[in-house]
Amino acid sequence: MYLLRISVGEDVLDKVAQYYDYHWTCQGGVVEQDVMDELPNSLQNAISSHISGPLLHSLPFLSRCDEATLQMVASVLIPRVFMPNDCIVKEGERGVEMYFVKSGEVVVTSSAISVPLRVLSKNDFFGESCLLGSSVSGATVKASTYCECLSLNRDDFQQVITGCKQVKVDLANIVIQAKNKNSRSIRNFEKHPKCLRLTMEATSTDADTKAKSTPAMFLPGSLFLLLWSSFLLSICIYNAWIIPFRLAFDTANKSIVIDWVFDTCFVLDVVLNYLFIAYVHNGELITDSKRIKRNYMATRFKMDMISTFPFDLAAYYLFPGTPLIGEMLRLLKMFRLGRHFGTLEKLFLFLEDHHISLAGLRLVEFLSGVVLFAHWAACGFFLFARWKSSRAECEVLGCEWEGTWIQKQIEDGKLPIDGGATWQQYIRSFNWALPTLVVVVIGDVVPITSPETLYAFLLMAIGVTVNAAIVGNVANIVANLESDSSDFARRVDQIRSYMHKHHLSYDLHVRVDDFTRYLWSAHGGSLSEDDFVLRLPYTLQTDVITQTRTRLLMNCPFFDYCTSDVVKALALCLKPSLFSPGEIICAAGDFGQSMFFLEQGKVQVFSDSKVLATLGSGSFFGETALFLKQPRSSSVCASSFCDIFELGKIDLFNEFRRRDIDCSEMLKLFAKIHDKNSRRNKAVHDNLSESRKDNTKLYKMIDSSDGTEEKTRAVLSIFMPGSNFRFCFDVICTALILYFSVAVLFRLAFRPEDAVHHVSKFDTAVDLFFIIDMYLRATQFPFAKDGSVCTDKKDILERYMKSGIVIDGLACLAIFAAVASPDSIPIRLLGLLRAFRIPHFIKKINDHLALRGIRISLATSMLSKIILFYALTNHWVACVWFIIHRYMERDVKFTWATSDCPWDDVDPGSDGCLAKWDETLGEHNICSHPMINCYLRALHFSLTTLSTVGVSVVSLFNMLCTKPHTYQPSSTSVW
Repeated sequence: MYLLRISVGEDVLDKVAQYYDYHWTCQGGVVEQDVMDELPNSLQNAISSHISGPLLHSLPFLSRCDEATLQMVASVLIPRVFMPNDCIVKEGERGVEMYFVKSGEVVVTSSAISVPLRVLSKNDFFGESCLLGSSVSGATVKASTYCECLSLNRDDFQQVITGCKQVKVDLANIVIQAKNKNSRSIRNFEKHPKCLRLTMEATSTDADTKAKSTPAMFLPGSLFLLLWSSFLLSICIYNAWIIPFRLAFDTANKSIVIDWVFDTCFVLDVVLNYLFIAYVHNGELITDSKRIKRNYMATRFKMDMISTFPFDLAAYYLFPGTPLIGEMLRLLKMFRLGRHFGTLEKLFLFLEDHHISLAGLRLVEFLSGVVLFAHWAACGFFLFARWKSSRAECEVLGCEWEGTWIQKQIEDGKLPIDGGATWQQYIRSFNWALPTLVVVVIGDVVPITSPETLYAFLLMAIGVTVNAAIVGNVANIVANLESDSSDFARRVDQIRSYMHKHHLSYDLHVRVDDFTRYLWSAHGGSLSEDDFVLRLPYTLQTDVITQTRTRLLMNCPFFDYCTSDVVKALALCLKPSLFSPGEIICAAGDFGQSMFFLEQGKVQVFSDSKVLATLGSGSFFGETALFLKQPRSSSVCASSFCDIFELGKIDLFNEFRRRDIDCSEMLKLFAKIHDKNSRRNKAVHDNLSESRKDNTKLYKMIDSSDGTEEKTRAVLSIFMPGSNFRFCFDVICTALILYFSVAVLFRLAFRPEDAVHHVSKFDTAVDLFFIIDMYLRATQFPFAKDGSVCTDKKDILERYMKSGIVIDGLACLAIFAAVASPDSIPIRLLGLLRAFRIPHFIKKINDHLALRGIRISLATSMLSKIILFYALTNHWVACVWFIIHRYMERDVKFTWATSDCPWDDVDPGSDGCLAKWDETLGEHNICSHPMINCYLRALHFSLTTLSTVGVSVVSLFNMLCTKPHTYQPSSTSVW
């Protein structure tokens, strides 16, 4: 996420992903340095000697050192990882480190010739000349594979071998020998062009052979491969759903052509994987066709062939009269589903890379798996009934289901006498399977035969595991969906608790809130994002830094004389800082030790309370502290939230000293720019002083205030944030939103028929209140921003348009219900949209209470929101449950309300039941009891259903009720 926020290139993202794949494959994700830091120094030295000792003993220039010196050298070695094509040493640059190859291969090249000079591998070393002093590298060294190296810094080496002069002599001899060897190689190629030509031809031949043996590849992570894998996953899900359904319900296979087309896609996938799709092994991208074929044959080929071969097609021609055999053979297609589960992770990573939240997708992924498993269980449960019915011989309608759970459903009136259509049978089967799996109870279908009972026992045993998995996984998913935001919110709550304890002012509360909001939106709540970069290999660090920070240094003319490697090294020395509006970054009169680079935001340079300049993104300031030992002449203050990088004097001159860089030209340029800035600041200062004198031309041009601002602020005083009026207004808004959220659906469900469409005067008054609320929030209510109060109407409107104007505007359409036709209930339902604004108003009320000395903790606030929305959800479900009975099942005799009777032996719809059936009219009377009793029964259903995934004593008697709910039988009654 950090790399996405700073917008690095796709190539860097790919390299980081490849590095972590290699790191996980080879080291199991363990960071060697972190492990060493946990150990005492004695053990660190012992382990370092054990790992690096054989290598150091083989070095000729360390052969005369004693064991203690070798241990000290081993302790200062730093492990480094280089990826293929990483440039480790660049010709013409001044190096400061020597490298020992621990694993992998590197290639040494020179600009003097076009062929490699040497290929170094395990136990070889390079860059040794830098240990004797600053020297320019005479060759370029690149990694040809993943390489693990040990680096030895010059300063550490000089400190370790103090007193061992012979080591330097031996090292100098080795450096001379290496230079002579490279020189001889170059002279030989120059004197013998034929040798150079043959070497070049051999190199080009190898490249051509590799190019010919490697066809056009689909690389891992490519968009095409992601779309292709997603398409195959959808086919696998289709097969996993439709094959068991056909097998259980014996439906005619009308989509056999579609099945064969999908099978052809599987065949094409086998060909692509065998020939054209590259893969990654230990972080290395494999594109060689022979290795691709060998890897595919050794891994997935057998399973793919079993799930791809058209066994069903063979059965279709060999056994044309028995389609069941072909359908059973198609079960082998479901093996592919497990292979494509990884596609979801790749798809989620793609969506995350494009800043799409995965908050709900993770939960949907898990719940979809539960539903799919319940679908398989439902198909299996019906298969037992169908198997028994196929053996029954009878002539009476419905008798073929005798002795099965279908017969019980027919007797209870939940299925027609003929057993119902396929979709009715499936809904009843699924309504049994889902609660049996997730609640470990038997649904509203009771097993009758021994096979059905045994199958139910088996499903309940599996349900124990599924239920535990649901509880554990859903809890983990919900906890981890916003883990970062939860941690950040907890830290913010601790800060607010501290401010409340010390009775800090409202303005300071606002400034802290603004800072935390900016920190979350701009930096993901982290002040130490650099920790991630510092854990990457050095080459990846420079790649990331090059795309983010080097431009700041390149915009500064002082560093025009520095080479690219020096600029990258200095960029790694930059320390990030975050400043709030009004915060002083550097003060006049201070002896500074650093200069600053402004990445984002605006700052003001002022002296004697006079603003001399305003600087924006990409600017730099405070450079005097790097070159002169004198106090700062001006102060710099942040005028907005600012992301700033700081370069310290010590870091700058340490880098120059290590590389023996002459900074005389830089000092000359600094003196020139410093003189220019001094003269400009003096001119601005004189002009501002002149503008404060009466009757001068500058005074008349600049001082044109007429007191309008003060007048405007006086008018808006009662609307200011934190005022008593705003507090009361927000409380009233919250109360009326809750009223609307409860009343609208309740009236539609439980009001008498002659009053359902009636709009009361109070509701009309509430609608008018919310229209006034929209006007005030769009034009009159100031808001706190960056530690100050914004009263500009354009800013107020712009902020409201980004927050809640759409929801409030749609909800205010309910006012037309007061003047429209009686059928305007759907318009009034738009008022429920305001429920989405409840969390916003709860937060504002919390802020008001904190200002008045009443603090509500984050945990209490979250708990209150959960309880409130849980109550509202139960209320809405109860209303919708009764609306289904009232409007959609008015002419249906067997509904949950007509069947909700006080005694088991009472016929549904008779006297005493919740709703009475009228045979003459052919409809029920909605509710035989006071409406409040019907509401309580519906609310009882919603509470038990949402809390235990069962329906308690309220039964489901038709398909419309069954679709969204499940059933748990009970012999008790609350009547």
